[in-house]
Amino acid sequence: MAGDEEKGVKIADPKNDGAPAEVGEGEEGSEEELRAAGRPMVNPDVIFDRYRGNRGVSVQSWLKFCRDALLLDNSWTYYDALHAFDDLAEHDHDDGDGEEEYSLNDPSGRILGYDAFLLALRRVARQSSAVYEYGQHAKQTMDEAEALDEMEVRWTGLRQYVGEFLQANPRSDDDTLLVDFIYSEEVIAVIVECEYKFRRTYKRLLKQNGKIPKWEDLATTHRHMKMDQNSVQKFLRDLVPKELGGPIRQEDWSTALRASNHESTSKETSGKTSGEATLPEVMEMIFRCAMGGTGVSWAMRDETDTETERRHFDQERDGPMEAADRIRVLLEFVWDWLESERKMDDKESEDHTVLMEECPLYDTAHTDLQMIFMHYCTNEPYSEAMDYSNPLLTMPSTTLFRFCADAGFMDSRVTYTAIYERYTSLAAGKSPWEKRSINYSFFCRLLSGLARIKYQEARSVVAITMLLEQWLVPMVSLTITSTELKDFLFTEDMLSFFLIYETHIGKMFDKHATTREVILTRHGIEHTPGSAAPNALEEPHKKIKRAVVLDEDDGEEPTAKNERKQTKTMTLIDLNSFLKALRFVPDMLTVEEVPEIFDAVVNSNPHLQMAINDASMCLSQLLQALTSCALIMYSRPPYSSKYATREEKVLAMMEKVEVTYYSMYTRFMPLEPKSNFPAMEWKLTGMTKESQLREFLIARRLQRGMSLVAVTPKTHLLGDNEGIVSNGVAAQRQYAPIPERADGKRTVSLGMPSIVREQLFAPQAPYPVGPLMETALIHHNAARYKAAVETYLQALNTWNSMILEAAEHAKLGGTVGTLNSTVRSTKEAEDDGEPPLSPQQDDGQGVEMQNEIDNVQLLFFFISLGGVYESAGLDELALACYTEGRLIGDTVKGAEMALAYSAMGNVLFHLGQHTVALSFFQSALKIRESAIGERHMDTGLLYNNIGACYDLLNRVTEASESYGKACDVFQFEFGLTHPRTATAMRNLARVKQRRFDFHVSFAPRHPTPCPAKLLGGEKKKKGKKGKKGGGKGKKKK
Repeated sequence: MAGDEEKGVKIADPKNDGAPAEVGEGEEGSEEELRAAGRPMVNPDVIFDRYRGNRGVSVQSWLKFCRDALLLDNSWTYYDALHAFDDLAEHDHDDGDGEEEYSLNDPSGRILGYDAFLLALRRVARQSSAVYEYGQHAKQTMDEAEALDEMEVRWTGLRQYVGEFLQANPRSDDDTLLVDFIYSEEVIAVIVECEYKFRRTYKRLLKQNGKIPKWEDLATTHRHMKMDQNSVQKFLRDLVPKELGGPIRQEDWSTALRASNHESTSKETSGKTSGEATLPEVMEMIFRCAMGGTGVSWAMRDETDTETERRHFDQERDGPMEAADRIRVLLEFVWDWLESERKMDDKESEDHTVLMEECPLYDTAHTDLQMIFMHYCTNEPYSEAMDYSNPLLTMPSTTLFRFCADAGFMDSRVTYTAIYERYTSLAAGKSPWEKRSINYSFFCRLLSGLARIKYQEARSVVAITMLLEQWLVPMVSLTITSTELKDFLFTEDMLSFFLIYETHIGKMFDKHATTREVILTRHGIEHTPGSAAPNALEEPHKKIKRAVVLDEDDGEEPTAKNERKQTKTMTLIDLNSFLKALRFVPDMLTVEEVPEIFDAVVNSNPHLQMAINDASMCLSQLLQALTSCALIMYSRPPYSSKYATREEKVLAMMEKVEVTYYSMYTRFMPLEPKSNFPAMEWKLTGMTKESQLREFLIARRLQRGMSLVAVTPKTHLLGDNEGIVSNGVAAQRQYAPIPERADGKRTVSLGMPSIVREQLFAPQAPYPVGPLMETALIHHNAARYKAAVETYLQALNTWNSMILEAAEHAKLGGTVGTLNSTVRSTKEAEDDGEPPLSPQQDDGQGVEMQNEIDNVQLLFFFISLGGVYESAGLDELALACYTEGRLIGDTVKGAEMALAYSAMGNVLFHLGQHTVALSFFQSALKIRESAIGERHMDTGLLYNNIGACYDLLNRVTEASESYGKACDVFQFEFGLTHPRTATAMRNLARVKQRRFDFHVSFAPRHPTPCPAKLLGGEKKKKGKKGKKGGGKGKKKK
């Protein structure tokens, strides 16, 4: 340890004429305090004084410090260091004309002051992976309060790291090739220009060396991997072909390897003995080879030049400009090697894993992409002062979906589902998907994958280039105004809602959308002017062309198969027809409001403005438009008082969408809930307020699906044709619905048929749960609906707490016993002043205790709560309760399974969805006929309700049959004077006044051919007459 401390704490101090300065002389504490973590630490004041010039630290000194302290690695490269200098440096002088324009290619005239130097060091601490490891080691010895501050931990790690590796007299002080040429302004410009290709080369070498199992893992693992010495030697030796002056001499590349790899960083000790090389070290090796090898000299030699002295680089004669030229020549060989390696890879196996850095445009666009990433992560406005190099920044899932919608590149391929699948594959974890986040590396990987999905016909590099150039780069410095609607659309519940319904609404979208033709060319994206109109009003399904880039390096012509592709988009006319199919227009929306909704959705991005006659929307935008329609429609009387929240309005809208889907495809949307949606794990117990129950129901419906969807279809109960409408064909009778009037409307004199609601019996419950349920029923009958809901919740929670207490008592050594005996005995003991009875002393009247509330009891609470909401007119919340009850009822054996189906049919009947209500009544009927038979009163109830649905659907004959069965059952069970019997007989008498809607048809009959024997078709053969004395005689008459 003594050697390490000696090596780490002494740095040349210009204030003391170059004498070593002790680390503890600064303002940040004594030497003992700085070494509290167990490793040598350095004072930033001493570093600043060591590398400062007249007024501050220049760019050359800043790069030299990063190299001397071994801070340059795969996580903190030359470009990162230069970018930090660019953001924080200030001008050293002012010529009176204002501040000079600065760029990374021209870092002259700018310096880092002390404050800027400290900020630059903090960027290193925040971004360097080596510093992070030292910080984690120091965290173990820090106070608990300091350990919670991640930046303080990293800052301590930086001081320890620099204190251990920075030498008092670095060898680079005497390295004129490094100071005068490699860190000159001309070579720095080459670094800024070409580092993205250096990264590609370095990753290719890592892959070639077998250090990574998957190419796409380089996005995160390359920061911690390094090339071994043998691979670097082979690469440098074989870089220049023999016919062009190569190979590079062993003396040149071995010298470059030793100097660049810090094998001897000081005159006394070795700072780094590893033979591995990072990306900045490989870059320095190539620069040194360019300025010392004969191979480059031969390649640069002019054929007319006969002077042999020009073949070698002379530090005294040549300047930085000649050094930069020689470096560029050698880099041409590097790029040729890179391209040859790319072509050698199998196209199919490698193309789908191309990284964002493989795209040439990324070198100029990655700063813009980082600014966009930080803007959406922190919501800070775009500015040059944005510190977007923070590797700790992460983007939440909801923000990611919002960014994709704002960028405008979502279409029929890049949907919410495609983004979700790509996102969950990258942001893996056990937490719910909306609680996860991704950093910048995974953000780039996600965009690369979306680019390949969007432009499937082009190569990956071209697809990424197109996504950057057309959609991402234009977003820089573009502030998209946040609206209340957007904030609502990109909440966790609404995104879950979109993910569930997107696929099935996509079928309806395809049925109404316009077919557009995509032509693949080599000339970039060429949008045909006036692609959608003004003739679009007359030809709404006119095919519109646009171009997509193919790989320019591919010499083959596009085949006829890949030359044309088709996609679906929805124009204004298509949206209007779609809303008419949903019966939104003109019943709830006017025709004049549709263009306003269309314009607000398609022109939400300022840099993608189009006239509404020329614009079109994709599937994701259609979901946003439907949400806007719901918020407008149900904010007007009489719905404004019925739907309290925006989520309820969206749910009411989606019920109409599901009914339309049912009418189009004669089946329900086969939705499946996502396993990692959080609402799937929620339970009813623990809620005490009606507002909590409402939030629970809405979240469950948004994240699981609507009430009309069978999540786990029971084929053994509902049959194979569940959800399919019957054609009305029975026996030999063929039904043809006949309206009562010529305009198709039902006559007023017939009135409306009456349905019978389910009679719900409470399960046997202990005291005081039973009285609470009776109290809730009293509140329900008295129209005190909120009190009824909260009383039911109180009864459920009381029951659940009693079960938990009994289970805890059993764990402590007692027996479970019965609930009523324990509770009642305790109450009586309090009144009489006697000790309570133990749970084992059962009085014979208690309810046997259970381990938890079973499904039958939980089903009762959901059906009861749904009945309260149905009586209050909140049909959507009632359906939500019945849906939860149906999910539970599907796990119960017996007639209780039909309760939720019948209750849902009642609500849908009153909502006017008679076809859908009929399917639920029929499902409940199948369950009850198999469980309790045809003559039970609950089965007769379903016969009556099915008849009412048939009646309103103008299927008169089937309605008459169902009413007749209901009358028979009710007369058998209750007699002629019961109200249920009277209701069924009244419905039957009303339907008999209508015309029956069937006719008897017979198959056409054809004459039956008679057998040939009956018609005499065969003649008997006559025998020959015999001679005299022989043969047969004549027959007697």
